[in-house]
Amino acid sequence: MRFLLFLMTALFLASCSAGLEERQLGSSSYFMKIPSDYQLINNGGEDFLLYYFAPADTSDHTKVNGGVMVGTFPAPFGPDSPDCKTAKKKGKVDGLDIEWSIYNCNGVYFMEGVTGNYGEVQIHAFGNYYKADDEAVLTEILESLRKN
Repeated sequence: MRFLLFLMTALFLASCSAGLEERQLGSSSYFMKIPSDYQLINNGGEDFLLYYFAPADTSDHTKVNGGVMVGTFPAPFGPDSPDCKTAKKKGKVDGLDIEWSIYNCNGVYFMEGVTGNYGEVQIHAFGNYYKADDEAVLTEILESLRKN
C-alpha cells in the first residue's frame, strides 16, 4: 500500500512538471517556469518588475494564474473577505525563505508570499487556483522563480 501511495505521488509530481518551460521575465535577470501554453504579461515600472502569467487561451478561467513583483516595497494583498479560511506553509523562492498564505474563499483559492525585509529588494509571488489539487502546480510555478 505504501508503495502504491509513493507511486501515485511520484506520478502526480511528474505530471505537474510536465509542460513547464523556463522563460525569462523580459530582459531582466529573472527566470520562471510556466506551462508551455501560458503567456507572460509585463506590467512593471521603472523601479520594479511585475509579470503576470496566465493561459494564452483567455477564455479558460479554470487554470492557475498569478504573478511576481520584484521591488523594494511589495505588500501582500490579503484575502478578499474576512470569511476566507487561511492556511500557511513554508517554501523558498530564488533561494529565499517565504511563508505562503493560502486563502480559501468558498472554493476559490489565492496564494501569496513576500520574501525579505521591507525596504530591501523583495519578491511578492501570488496566484489563483480553482481546484485544491492545483495548489502543488501553482507552488511549483511560483517557487521556480530564480535570478540568473
